[in-house]
Amino acid sequence: MKKKVLITILVILLIIVLLIIGVFFRFNKITIRIPKNSKPVFYSGTKGESDMDTIWCGTFQLAWNELIKQYGKEIELKDYNSELVDKLNKQSFTKNMLSEDSYYIKVAETTPSLKEEIKQDMKNKFGKNSAILDNIDFNQKNGVTIYTALNKKFKFLEEFDDLEDIKFGNTDKKIKCFGIDKDSNENLYKNVEVMYYGWNEENKEWEYAAKLKTKENEEIIFANISSIGDFDETYEKVLELENTYEETKEFQDIDIIKIPYMNINFTINYEEFCGKEINNTRRLVIYCCTKYTIFYESKRSRII
Repeated sequence: MKKKVLITILVILLIIVLLIIGVFFRFNKITIRIPKNSKPVFYSGTKGESDMDTIWCGTFQLAWNELIKQYGKEIELKDYNSELVDKLNKQSFTKNMLSEDSYYIKVAETTPSLKEEIKQDMKNKFGKNSAILDNIDFNQKNGVTIYTALNKKFKFLEEFDDLEDIKFGNTDKKIKCFGIDKDSNENLYKNVEVMYYGWNEENKEWEYAAKLKTKENEEIIFANISSIGDFDETYEKVLELENTYEETKEFQDIDIIKIPYMNINFTINYEEFCGKEINNTRRLVIYCCTKYTIFYESKRSRII
């Protein structure tokens, strides 16, 4: 009998690379709680395909890309067809889309010493340890660990004002927010560039898009547009609208932007992969030993 080989795919998702949410001029509070075992959302996933707020982060995709790289071909699971696998195999998001200083990838034989090695690497590169590693069993034999992490830290050009609490949705609950209003100093206007603002006659609603600027030349895009495409197509639509927008892109004293303090902390489990054997390998099996976590938090002057 051939020896069973275990593959451990460990992913810590620390920051959202692309987050497209309605925000400009009026912004609802976002405290997102995603139910356990919720359906993962992909860069190629269609906006609105879920009946709940959606969030996407690319680290699991990065880990899957490394798995493909290791075996030189798309991954197929034995006796198991999955739309999830098909999407992952498309590799629609890659590390080439990121700056090298914002991600960490480790592919190595699973050993007890690997845990401390990854922790040290994370501390050296990002100045922080990875708490999720304490939940991993690195004593597995004949295994390979694929670990990926994303880390983005930047500051806005000017620190936004704390604004008066606003109501969220159809509730009377008040939420904290920051941004710019009529009482803000004009110096804050440089933080925001209007990409598009116009009336959609078909949907009878205003559409808008804006970007927040940072000292690190990163751009955070907030948009509310009528698009049924995936995140990539939505982004392309925003750029298309920006190119056709002929009015001023400067933030003005008649404009208001309110951004809620965000704290998104939830777990996505890829349980459907647990124990699945990969075709055309020496009984290569995906071993799930932990939960995969997404954490996102925003503050007045930075997003970590």
